[in-house]
Amino acid sequence: MSWVSAALRTRDTERWRETLVGLRDQLGDVAPDLCCLFVAGEEPDATGLLGELCEALGPRAVVGCSA
Repeated sequence: MSWVSAALRTRDTERWRETLVGLRDQLGDVAPDLCCLFVAGEEPDATGLLGELCEALGPRAVVGCSA
């Protein structure tokens, strides 16, 4: 079993995209079975972040929440 993780404390969407690229690189050709996404604070577009995560990583399932 392999896993990768990242935590960001910024609203910078470019940093988010760079992080997704880094995670994709670490996973190689393997699509994750599960991604967890937790968004806190006044994120302007949590739905957009979820869409980008799914597009970049292609997980079989996603769980998470916002606060």
